[in-house]
Amino acid sequence: MNWKPNRWIAVVLNLILWPFGFLYVDRWRWAAFYFALYLLTAIFIIYILLGSHSFADWSVPVLAVLLAFFLISIIQIFIFATRAQPMSRRPWYSRWYGIAAAFLILVLSPIFIFRAFFHEPFYLPSASMEPSYAKGDCIFISKSGYGNYGTFGVTVYKSQASEPLHHGDVVVFDYPLDPSQTYVKRVIGSPGDNIVYQSKALWINDQPVSQTPLHSKQDEGKFAENTYDVLQESFDSANWQIQISRDYPDKDFEITVPPHMYFVMGDNRDNSMDSRHFGFVPESAIKGKVVSSFHC
Repeated sequence: MNWKPNRWIAVVLNLILWPFGFLYVDRWRWAAFYFALYLLTAIFIIYILLGSHSFADWSVPVLAVLLAFFLISIIQIFIFATRAQPMSRRPWYSRWYGIAAAFLILVLSPIFIFRAFFHEPFYLPSASMEPSYAKGDCIFISKSGYGNYGTFGVTVYKSQASEPLHHGDVVVFDYPLDPSQTYVKRVIGSPGDNIVYQSKALWINDQPVSQTPLHSKQDEGKFAENTYDVLQESFDSANWQIQISRDYPDKDFEITVPPHMYFVMGDNRDNSMDSRHFGFVPESAIKGKVVSSFHC
């Protein structure tokens, strides 16, 4: 049985599923062309947003070009469907499941781009950032300006960081000893800083990080024995909370942070795998800065 695309179905499909109406009329190259145009436009917008330019200066010409291509594609697909010759075997990509799969890619690609370049969620599997973030919390990071763009284990693009990090910022980064793992810690030392940790108190460049006692708490659980003091630390107009264990011995040290490196620590100071164990975190390993959290 010969099959021929219906021109009105083709137009409606392209209006709803642009540009994959072209698959219905067996013009996959045009579908690929317009999809590439869509991706290039998205990448261009990301470049503008990540750069120093204002998107308002570019929005009108970009949208005008997209609208022009969209209108041209409607005329094209009507002509293609009208001139199409009956075919005995309909290509798989012109069937509903082929068009649906292609459209799913179109829908998911903005999600991938958003996670790779702007904001990405992460899950905290440990208690190393208590009391600021609890085990099981979900956090969102801002990735714009930190030069390490990618998601789902795929690195899309790397560049030099343009957004500075400050003392007290909480960052997500690739674990230096195994980049396939992701860690969350607080920035204590920036490049060039001298860090002293003595009697569970910090000094940064000979300036003390003030500690204000808040309250005490115990480990949860039937056999809980450890007692923690919860303190508020303050430095460079930033404030955050930490907890230290009364039963955990002090481990004092003094280090100087090399260029393009950061020294990070967990807020659960006596129960955190951080720069005291695995060393400095390269600037290029920073994925982004935590901007919000919720219990998930």
